[in-house]
Amino acid sequence: MNWKNRILNNWGLMRVIRLVLAGVVLTEAWRSNEMILGALGVILLAQSVLNVGCCGSSGCDIDHVGGKSRSSKNTAQEVTFTEVTKN
Repeated sequence: MNWKNRILNNWGLMRVIRLVLAGVVLTEAWRSNEMILGALGVILLAQSVLNVGCCGSSGCDIDHVGGKSRSSKNTAQEVTFTEVTKN
């Protein structure tokens, strides 16, 4: 996927929220002369423009392909509890 399509397409609600929040944060950083707040605004702006989140674009999504083995072999086990009473 080229950069032009990545920037111009797939604008969802979360991406728009990030863009608006980045604008608010950058405006407040400019007004209060806070560099750390400005860095947060730049990060939010980059996330919205490049369509990436904390884990990358769909990086945290679960693999929905059926029939494949899972990477984890953990299975649910029955848990038993013992009641402790005070004499």
